[in-house]
Parts: sequence; structure tokens; C-alpha cells
Amino acid sequence: MSPALARLLMLSEDAAVDVPLAQALTRIDPEDAARLESMLRAADADGYPFETEFRTREAGSRWIRLMGRFARDPASGAAMSQGLAFDLTEGLVSGPVEWLAQRRANRLADHVIAMKGLVVGLRNPPLAQLIDVVAVEIGREVARHLRGDSHPVH
Repeated sequence: MSPALARLLMLSEDAAVDVPLAQALTRIDPEDAARLESMLRAADADGYPFETEFRTREAGSRWIRLMGRFARDPASGAAMSQGLAFDLTEGLVSGPVEWLAQRRANRLADHVIAMKGLVVGLRNPPLAQLIDVVAVEIGREVARHLRGDSHPVH
């Protein structure tokens, strides 16, 4: 873990490199920790890139986007990750109410587009249909925020 990510998680920067996953997860909001752990373990096992967002546990919690990839150290076999961490907190909690609502709707649209791309490989038609229904509803929400609004779209 980088010193910057350790700071966001309120962990010691000095111990950041050797922080066990279990200890880092104690600094994540409990609602997000299990999902984050599962995603990281899957990314470690299959070597595919990962991208996720989560909240920290502390009062005044932060909203973090984490993306990267795991690799194995050839000498020790230990899992190593490389990636980026973005603190999204300020953009999610500040600004005019209308702008924040539009931003959230746009982020929902980004996520449903990603889900539509991922569900194809699962060959699960009922799930694909559900995602289509969600996509239509999110489209309606995005449109609702754009109607009559002369401000630029974010």
C-alpha cells in the first residue's frame, strides 16, 4: 500500500508496505469491506485489473476510488499491486444540490454501462434483462436532471 493510501485509511505510513489486508479492511466502512475484499481476492487470483469505490470507516469518512492490477513477486510469490487511488470525497459532497444530483445520476449511468458490458460474458439472460431495466430507469433519471437545465452536463 502506498503511503498516500495509508493516510487516507488512517494507517501508519511507515507500515504501509507490510499492512495485511485484514488490517486495511478494518479501516473500510463495514458495508463496503466484504465487497472490497472479495473483489481484491478475485483480482489477485485471476490477474485482471480491478476498479472499485468504497468509503472509509472513520468519522467524516472519505469516498475512495481504487483501480489497479495484481502481480506476483517472482522471488517470493507474494502478491503485489500497482494502481491508483482517488479521493472522490470533495466532488461528491460539495456543490449545488442540483449539480450533485446530476453528478450522481451520471455516475449511475457510467456504472450501468459497465455492467452491460460485463454481463455479456456471463451468458445469463435473466440478469441481462434486469440490467437493461435498470439502464432504462437510470436513463430516465439522467434525463430528468437535464430537462430544462441550461447548465453544462458534467
